[in-house]
Amino acid sequence: MDITQRGEIYGIGQGEDFYGIWDLRAEGAPVNRYPKTPEGWQGAWERWRELEGEFGRPPWRRPSLGMILLHTVIGLTFGFLSLALAGVVLGAAGREISDTDAQTQIGLVGLLQWILTLTGWLLFVYLKARPPARWIIFLGLFLAGMAVTVGVGFSILPEA
Repeated sequence: MDITQRGEIYGIGQGEDFYGIWDLRAEGAPVNRYPKTPEGWQGAWERWRELEGEFGRPPWRRPSLGMILLHTVIGLTFGFLSLALAGVVLGAAGREISDTDAQTQIGLVGLLQWILTLTGWLLFVYLKARPPARWIIFLGLFLAGMAVTVGVGFSILPEA
């Protein structure tokens, strides 16, 4: 067996006297066989594309340039929202940024929070894991960034 093209779930290739489609999650015989002719290859290729479209990554998780840029913008937006939430928490606790050193420190920590949130979102989208694990990673990094920012805010920012 010689698998020449691998998808998310299935691979397509050839055996000694046939073209075949294999389930990459399981070892063994191909799930479909086709004669080793140009027509057989065409049939195998069409079926492989159908299977991959049905069971592969959804279009919004495919790593094309447009999707990567879109998800970067979405991740940055989530980062902005996490910063806003951290600001609301610090404001509700009566903390204020009064001097330049505090502004610089909280700004650097906020940048770290933004990066953590963006990273969490991109991992959620592109990590090859089941959705619950991806959600845990995204929410974990989102909340970790907020916790660090709020924690640093409480330690360096004076009460109003």
